[in-house]
Amino acid sequence: MKELIDIQNELKVLKDTSKTGIQFKYRTCEQIFQEVKPLCKTHGVLLTVTDEAVLVGERYYIRATATVTKDKELVSCTGYAREPDKLMSMSYPQITGSCSSYARKTALGGLFNLDDNHDPDSGDNKDGVDPDEPKATKEQLEELEAFCEISADKTIAWIKKYMKPEMLMSDAEGMLNKLRSKK
Repeated sequence: MKELIDIQNELKVLKDTSKTGIQFKYRTCEQIFQEVKPLCKTHGVLLTVTDEAVLVGERYYIRATATVTKDKELVSCTGYAREPDKLMSMSYPQITGSCSSYARKTALGGLFNLDDNHDPDSGDNKDGVDPDEPKATKEQLEELEAFCEISADKTIAWIKKYMKPEMLMSDAEGMLNKLRSKK
């Protein structure tokens, strides 16, 4: 389908969304829709996305299928996402919605060949942060050390192992605010 090839070449959806505590940038399903809808209209194709719950082994997955249709021709791509056992901060409908959104994003990414060499799921998140954002201060690390009751060297080693080699100021401040509120 020529129209799909044209859309794939024209569509650009940057990974420019981030949240406090998450050290990589990502794109959302909504961002993909926002950018692709006008292209579908321009090229005269219909985009549909459907979800269904499917049992795989003993677990349920959400299967999302993204389909582009032009006249009687269609091209589809499927994405899957599994609901976690539980997430303490989300209700059951929120868990299912989040799972659906991830499966849809995967299906849309496959259908439109959305690429990015810095996929957060690859584990290589080093370029997902703003290089100009200031690093954690010595004072912040010392305060974190006091909360953790371990040395600054051990705090830095833990950060390097589990977070990033250099913690960002916003991440350190977010952690400190959470710890301060529990004092």
